[in-house]
Amino acid sequence: MLQSRKNLAREIDIMKSVNHPNIIKLKDTFQDTGRLYLVMEFAVGGELFDRTTEESGEEGLYGDPGVPFTEEQGRNCMGQIFKAISYCHSLNICIRDLTPKKIVCMTKDPIDKVVLKLADFGLSKRFLPGVQMTTKLGAPHYMAPEMILAGKYDASCDLWSCGVIMYHLMTGYLPFEGETDAAVLERVKEGLFSFERRYPTDPAKNVIRCCFKFIPGERHTADKVMAEKWFKQ
Repeated sequence: MLQSRKNLAREIDIMKSVNHPNIIKLKDTFQDTGRLYLVMEFAVGGELFDRTTEESGEEGLYGDPGVPFTEEQGRNCMGQIFKAISYCHSLNICIRDLTPKKIVCMTKDPIDKVVLKLADFGLSKRFLPGVQMTTKLGAPHYMAPEMILAGKYDASCDLWSCGVIMYHLMTGYLPFEGETDAAVLERVKEGLFSFERRYPTDPAKNVIRCCFKFIPGERHTADKVMAEKWFKQ
């Protein structure tokens, strides 16, 4: 219970400190007997992947095969996600558990025009530059390999998660798949992926590759990723 309160206090502290167009706003907090309530912006468009399923009428990104985004849809979505991550990292905030469940659509506008916001800081942490984090956490499909192999990581783990999200958006598949969580983690530890089943353009592939650098120090920052050719088209 004490740890839960500590985590909640950290989440509130982080959310009060951020102000960015692609991050959900914490409006207020209040408490009654035994409960603490967080009042946030209202996102009427639902989660990003849910919206895609609704608009396509097809199986959706959680199916196999999924429904890939067009280049323009992917560029609009990923540009906003990378901007949010860049801003957080500039404040020395690491998300640590970045998944599609943490990204919401503010309106029901078309996917290529909708405003996205990062909406969950429950496992986020302020970090000191040069000091690695050690708490093992995250969803298996989206974890960076160093979190599993070494148990030590820095903010570049968020960029790996961005790569998983973009791969999923652009191909309809997850890059590291398995029948169980353990099997998924083994695939992540290998860090091997391919574009055999779906074919986004070469510039889009290059963005994904920039995020999937196996050595954390070689992985692109969010700002460097956004300087790639794909985002300038």
